[in-house]
Amino acid sequence: MIDERVLDNGVTLLCEPIEHVKSVSIAVWINTRPAKDWGKTGGIRHFIEHLVFKGTKKRTAKEIANSIEGIGGVLDAWTDHESTVFMVKVLDKHMDIGVDVLSDLVSTPLFEPDAMKLERTVVLDEILRETNDPTSNSIMQFLRDVWPKHPHGMSLLGNQSFLRRLARETILEYYNRNYVGKNMVVACSGNIDPQRFADIASEAFGKIPPGDDSDFFQTGPPEFVGKKGVYTRKFDHINICLGVEGLPYMSPDRFEFAVLDTLLGSGASSRLFQEIREKHGLCYDISSFSVRRRDAGIFAIHSATGPKKMKRLIKLIMAQLRLLVNEGVSNEETEATKEQLKGAMMLALESTSARVLRLAKSHIYFDKILSLDEICAKVDAVSTEAVSALARKLFGESELALSIVGNLDKTILDKLDLSV
Repeated sequence: MIDERVLDNGVTLLCEPIEHVKSVSIAVWINTRPAKDWGKTGGIRHFIEHLVFKGTKKRTAKEIANSIEGIGGVLDAWTDHESTVFMVKVLDKHMDIGVDVLSDLVSTPLFEPDAMKLERTVVLDEILRETNDPTSNSIMQFLRDVWPKHPHGMSLLGNQSFLRRLARETILEYYNRNYVGKNMVVACSGNIDPQRFADIASEAFGKIPPGDDSDFFQTGPPEFVGKKGVYTRKFDHINICLGVEGLPYMSPDRFEFAVLDTLLGSGASSRLFQEIREKHGLCYDISSFSVRRRDAGIFAIHSATGPKKMKRLIKLIMAQLRLLVNEGVSNEETEATKEQLKGAMMLALESTSARVLRLAKSHIYFDKILSLDEICAKVDAVSTEAVSALARKLFGESELALSIVGNLDKTILDKLDLSV
């Protein structure tokens, strides 16, 4: 049974009691979608996520780390394109400490100039690391290609030029406008009494400003562009991302999509892995992946191989896509994939961390939290015909995009058959 409450300042509290565990995971999920002027503030959300750990009114950076690690807990944070999340996992007896540290981080950061200067160098190094990582570089290039001039396709880290000139006043303005009650969900999963959690969390988060009624997030959905591009980088491998327009996060076909994604390219039993790695040995890894936002999505395939094998790799990927579109999937394949999905979900949700993230995300995107039985029933209801129809729609009716990153001549595109 999920306990849900909304504080006077708009903060939503969610609690899922689980009696048979000894841990508690607590997540603060903040709606930090890009603003309309995202072109001027790219990377600011990620930088703020870093900066709050550099010191608050109650704790230094070291004290923040010691407060959780000193009791055997784990403290983490991350930013995606539509939110920033702060999470702790602690023993149930330390729940109050976890709540206090999280509320301290999101409500009383100092943003001291010296700490900002120091952390700026850390994030600049992170940007350099991502740029030099072939996989990250190729996927980021693909997103820029298919969602050009739109925040959905921008780097979360921003670029070095922007970060160097980012002023403290700009950071404070963005923080004060985003880290407010109406944008915040505080969720808890584990061995905890809902009333006790509500009492502690209300005290910790109840004084956060509610925020005004303006919505400056609306940038509109991106237009998918089926661009084909080759980008010369001095990498040993050739990285490819090949994909089509996908489904938004809240699509009614999301369960059919989960089956399709899994059977095509998720895990060692998938079609792509078995055909291209196991049968032909063309790469170390190949997988499909989805990028989903509230109003848009991408469905893509990523792999990397040597320059001499790249053409054959793409040829075999395209053959698999044509087979999927023309022949669909079998009943046996659909049923096996549904069991795989349900098993993976059940195993993952033995962790309170996974459960609290599911709790917050379900509330934010769907305003409804499905039970595990309800989710399994929806997976069971997926039909072979529906999965095959979705495959035809995605790969047979959408324009294909391809980004090739590596030390390769750009004329290679003229030698590829990308027709489905």
